[in-house]
Amino acid sequence: TAGTPFMDAKCEIDSDNYIIYGHNMKNGTMFREILQYANKSYWQEHPMIRFDTLYEQGKYEVLAAFYDRVYYADENCFKFYRFIKAADKADYDNAIQNYKEKSLYDTGVTAEYGDKLITLVTCSYHEEHGRFVVVARQMNNNLNNARLLPFTVIQKAAGGDVEAINTVLKHYAGYIAKLSLRELYDEYGNPHLCVD
Repeated sequence: TAGTPFMDAKCEIDSDNYIIYGHNMKNGTMFREILQYANKSYWQEHPMIRFDTLYEQGKYEVLAAFYDRVYYADENCFKFYRFIKAADKADYDNAIQNYKEKSLYDTGVTAEYGDKLITLVTCSYHEEHGRFVVVARQMNNNLNNARLLPFTVIQKAAGGDVEAINTVLKHYAGYIAKLSLRELYDEYGNPHLCVD
């Protein structure tokens, strides 16, 4: 069997970068398709990746595609598989710079501190312990943002965080207002909408 794609064990719902590993099978299954991102023409035809979680729907635009490898522990270099949650803005910017430098071509896409990333990783045989990597940035889609709140906000609100509670109330204000309206009738039988 070929197994199943899996997320890096260090990834959490609020991670800056979801790293997902999968085999590339000769029969075209699993992550075989991402190897085609080595060709700029394939990226031009497929610049977006769709990745949904239980908490949000996501469209990601490809930022970089490159060959790399798993490094020895004592090698002092950027290791793409170690970047999951940025320590700060400088750490995030360093990762983006490294992705762009390693990329086989310029996609014109970049990311700013706070943008969510997805990294798809599969085996590559260009060298020992080789990997092929595709990094994509989540698009700020107002439609998605209007439908779903980040899970971390919901968690904080459930824990009593006042700012998070206000964010939830603001997000659902229209929905709450609509549900609060009731049609009542005056003594003459005329309907009136009232806030309950």
